Amino acid sequence: SGDSNIVVTDVNGRRLQLFSPKGKLLREQPSPPPGKPVSFSDGRVLWWESTGGGAGAREPAKLGPTRPAVSWCVLRACADTVLGAGDSILGLVHRASPPMGVGGWPAMVADGDRLWLADGYSYTIWRYDGGGKSAPVRFARSVPPRMLTPKEFAKLDSSWVKLERAGMPGPGGKRIRLEFDAERKFMRKQPLPHFQYLGLSVDGLHRLWVVGRSNDSTFLDVFADTTFLGRHMIACHRSGYAGVVRGHWLALACDDEVDDGGGVEIRLYRIVENGR
Repeated sequence: SGDSNIVVTDVNGRRLQLFSPKGKLLREQPSPPPGKPVSFSDGRVLWWESTGGGAGAREPAKLGPTRPAVSWCVLRACADTVLGAGDSILGLVHRASPPMGVGGWPAMVADGDRLWLADGYSYTIWRYDGGGKSAPVRFARSVPPRMLTPKEFAKLDSSWVKLERAGMPGPGGKRIRLEFDAERKFMRKQPLPHFQYLGLSVDGLHRLWVVGRSNDSTFLDVFADTTFLGRHMIACHRSGYAGVVRGHWLALACDDEVDDGGGVEIRLYRIVENGR
């Protein structure tokens, strides 16, 4: 929250809770908006009410209609529409939603009355000023499409092999035999987003950070307004989304390369300026 408090939300619209740093429940509010909470800024949580994902290896596209992005207050009553369901950029990013199982959307963050929305496939970012009331400013980076690396594919394939060998429990205690040839073919040719849900953050100097993936590492791209300031690389492979910048700190959840059971390491980095 910027003051060390922690907001915990249900994505099924049941409740929102505000905790102190020591875990004391400070406030609970029922019935937040449905969808995905994206960022907490100035006492408000940004939500995009759209759900679903694009087509995967076996299922058709499951995108519903574009829903609005709303700003919902934590300490007082309010629910303001930031971007309406008819916003052209919101609709464009919604249609570019990753296939089921490949990633999550949206890539969105708020900082006061400034809002950023992005398509992680094309690495295109739109900035809205004045709480979404102004025309968006577009900026982008020219980067090649991201594909699975051999190491990433091998790790994914090993999980499929285990399931193929063991099967899954079925009716009457029988094992259902699976095969993942369709998934193997799909993932070999499927471009992946450079960044996705929780891929945008804002630091204590109001700079935009893009937290994404490059090969087996995490990249950190920094922008001041629309000016690209540079890229930092961290040896952190993430199979999940967790990555956030708040104030002068970066937190990442990295796969534990030593633990074959899918464990993660929580890492905290301090952002330094001018070598300090």
